[in-house]
Amino acid sequence: MKTRFYYITAILSMLMMALTTKAQETEYEYVPVVREGVEWGYVFSHSFPPGVEYYRLQLKGDTVINDKTYKRCYAYQTATLDTATATLHGFLREEDKKVYFIPNPDEEVTVGWLLMKDQYNSIYGDEERMIYDFNLNEGDTFDSMLSINIMEISFVEVDGKMRKFFHAQDQYYGTYTFLEGTGVVWGYGELAYPFALQPANGSDLHFNFERNVADGRIVYKSEEFDDRDPTCAGQSVAAVMQAPAITITVAGKTVTAASSGNGTITATIHDINGRTIATAQSANGSAEIDMAGFTPGIYIVTATTTNDCITRKIIL
Repeated sequence: MKTRFYYITAILSMLMMALTTKAQETEYEYVPVVREGVEWGYVFSHSFPPGVEYYRLQLKGDTVINDKTYKRCYAYQTATLDTATATLHGFLREEDKKVYFIPNPDEEVTVGWLLMKDQYNSIYGDEERMIYDFNLNEGDTFDSMLSINIMEISFVEVDGKMRKFFHAQDQYYGTYTFLEGTGVVWGYGELAYPFALQPANGSDLHFNFERNVADGRIVYKSEEFDDRDPTCAGQSVAAVMQAPAITITVAGKTVTAASSGNGTITATIHDINGRTIATAQSANGSAEIDMAGFTPGIYIVTATTTNDCITRKIIL
């Protein structure tokens, strides 16, 4: 009787999984990246000088280059997009679920996305490149700045629709996730410069949110969503530099957790399975952990003080 019960339970479980997958496929509707009326927010944290910048990208208006029509991609740090003052980041077009990008060779940038531009241009220059291919299946590989192998494809609900969520790995075993209609969500790079190399000097660039311009709704947030961006609270000033209460920076193989005060701070590193790998504590507001002997992979760094706690994923 018990064997039959377990057998029936297993069959029901498989049926539920099949129905769930079928429902996801039924509700699935491809959402293109290259479309107007959406803004994508990013967070750029850096050590020198210490601070955090928030900026966004938005596609607005058409440009014809070599007989092909592109959307202009603007980068800005204001409450709303003003094309007269925003930085023209580059040009994007989409065809057959493939996204193509041409950087603006005359772009004048601030530190927030300068590293991405320099790395991209050093490899590609100002020619058109395919930066996303959303036709990919598990096991497929395509070349962007790096050779990207698709390890898994799942579904994520965004604003009432299912989108494909790609889990990928590059030839150096760095991990990335990118989402239809959004681009890179985890991993170095952004919408226009995906799969870029790691920023230097302890800097970190990550996706923050996707928002509908018409009604201001944030329809998708990253796991590392940072609501200190003033526009997330409806404030009008977005060009802001602010030092968080705690920062986690990586320089080479050294992880540093620092607080704005001089109290006790504890830094703990866990592996991807949640096991504690290393811990350091300091009474002067700055704790360091040397990861020189660690196995390459993904780690979770947690820094805590009496009043604050932050967590950051890092790739070694």
